[in-house]
Amino acid sequence: MLALKNTSIFTVVAIPLLMVISFLIALFLNSFNKISSFFRSALLIPVVVPIASLVCVWQLVFDDYGAINGLLNLLGFSTVEFFNSEWSMVMIVFIYVWKYCGFCVILFTAGIANVSQSLYESARLDGAKAHQLVTKITIPMIVPTTFFVFLMELIYSFKIFREVFALFGDYPNTNVYFLQNFINNNYYNLNYPRLSAASIVLSLFIIIVLFIFFCFERKHSYS
Repeated sequence: MLALKNTSIFTVVAIPLLMVISFLIALFLNSFNKISSFFRSALLIPVVVPIASLVCVWQLVFDDYGAINGLLNLLGFSTVEFFNSEWSMVMIVFIYVWKYCGFCVILFTAGIANVSQSLYESARLDGAKAHQLVTKITIPMIVPTTFFVFLMELIYSFKIFREVFALFGDYPNTNVYFLQNFINNNYYNLNYPRLSAASIVLSLFIIIVLFIFFCFERKHSYS
């Protein structure tokens, strides 16, 4: 139950946060065509850099004597134990968003570019404001793109186990003990009944989440 709870919390928090941040960045870059390609390429760097090369960097950043705690101490705050407290989940969410933000930005940028400019011109003639263009035209018209981004990020969210394993080992603290950890540990312990049960639960979890979002996409998609 602990692994399922942590997995659910991570999925519910990390994926929407990543999608919102990526969408806002895509909107911002869409306004600067001359420099947007450079920033989109730069944002892809975290995806292509090997995880092993980044583990030491993350440890230096989130360690008790790392960069973040050094800044907090300078500001008069106490040290935060990212590797052994409830802040562990925050750290993993941050790493997930940082790693896959560039990929989502490119997908959202492609979706926004496919929206007909005539829709925006007509809306401006009718007196629509900037935020109305986004909420009434951009977001509804890129629902298929949003669904694809969600699908990809759901898949990538279950690959966060690599980061958790690299930073915390086989048995992380209870705040970041995910279903993938449970499955991995039972695999090495040759506990096949629990391994099979966990695999079924994980599959059902993915199916239910995808079914809900697929129904939402069919209901709000513009054909």
